[in-house]
Amino acid sequence: MVFHRLSYPTTHALQYYTQHTGYHSLAELNAASARWQDNEFDIPIPEFWELLKQHLVAPFFVFQVNEAMLSGESIPLRKEMLDVSQYDADTVFNMDENVATVKKHILYGGTKGNLMRTILFSAQRVTANNMESMLFILCLLCFALVASGMVLHQGLQDPTRNTFKLFLHCVMIITSVVPPELPMELSLAVTNSLLSLSKRSIFCTEPFRIPFAGKVDVVCFDKTGTLTSDALEMHGVAGLLATSVVPLDNPVQLVAPTALPTSVQLILAGCHSLMVVDGKVLGDPLETTILSHVKWNLRPGDVLVPHWSFSPGPKSMKIVHRYAFSSELKRMSSIVRPITRFRGHWIPMRAFIVFYLCRL
Repeated sequence: MVFHRLSYPTTHALQYYTQHTGYHSLAELNAASARWQDNEFDIPIPEFWELLKQHLVAPFFVFQVNEAMLSGESIPLRKEMLDVSQYDADTVFNMDENVATVKKHILYGGTKGNLMRTILFSAQRVTANNMESMLFILCLLCFALVASGMVLHQGLQDPTRNTFKLFLHCVMIITSVVPPELPMELSLAVTNSLLSLSKRSIFCTEPFRIPFAGKVDVVCFDKTGTLTSDALEMHGVAGLLATSVVPLDNPVQLVAPTALPTSVQLILAGCHSLMVVDGKVLGDPLETTILSHVKWNLRPGDVLVPHWSFSPGPKSMKIVHRYAFSSELKRMSSIVRPITRFRGHWIPMRAFIVFYLCRL
C-alpha cells in the first residue's frame, strides 16, 4: 500500500481561477467532497471518561480545559483581498517560485499548515506534582530502604536461606513503596476540591493550582470590564502649535484635539485601521479614542464625516486604501478621497513618523 499527498490545483494560470464557475451538478459536488473533504477545523475533544481514567491511574495527572482557543483577541483584524488586476491572465502561481504572492495565506497542506495543526492539536499534559508530594514519596522510600536493609541483614545471617529469594524479597519491598492507590490518594484532595467548587457553581480551568492555593494569604483579582476598563482618554497632542504643523524642539504643553490644525485632524481621523461592524466602530482602542476626540465619525464603507457640518476642511471623505502598519518602516499610511472639494487629496501617514522622517 502506497500513500501520497493530494495534488492541489495550484499551478494553473490566473485566468483559470477567475473564470471558474464552480460545480454545476450534485455528482460533481459529491465527487469533490469525497476527494478534498470538508474545509473545516476539527478539534478532537476527548471524552470525559477517558480523561477521568488517566486522572485516576496516572501519577500526578490532572486534566483541564484549555480556554486559549475560546478567548482570542477582542480587536478584529482587517483582511485585504489580493489585487487581481496587477497580474496577467496567463500568470501561473507556483508554491515554490511565487512565495511572495502566497506567503500571506495559510495553506493547511503546506509548511505553515503543519505549524497551525501543531498549535491547535497539541495536547500538553498538565501535572499536579509539587514538592510536598515528592517529599512524601521520599519518606516512604526511606522507610522501604530501612525495612529492606533489615530483611537483608537478618537473611544473610541464615546460611540455609536462598540468597536469590532474599534479594527478590528486598527488591519487592523497595518497589512497593508506591502503592497502586497512591495516585488516586494524591489526587483525592484536588478532586474533592473540584467537587466542592462545582457545588457552588465555581468551575476551575486549572485544577493543578489548587494545591498551591493553601499557601495564599491575599488574593488580588481583576478582569477587564469589571473592575477596570480598557477605555482611554486623549488629553492632547504634543510637539506642535495650534496654529502650525511645524514640530517643536521642546514641547512643554499639549494642544487640545479640537484646537489642532485641520491637516493634523485629518491625519488623526483618516490614518487608522478601524472598521464598522453592526453599526459599531471596532478596532484598536487607541485609534477609537483618537477618532472620537478629534470629533469625526466613521460610517460604513470607510466614509468619515465630522461631528459638526460647520467644521473647517472637507465635510466628508472616504478611505480609498489602507497600507497596514509596517514594523520595518515604522509607519502606516492611508489614501483618502474627499467627497467635497478640498485641497488635500491624501493623508500620508502618522504625524509623528512624518516629522521624524522630515528631520532625517
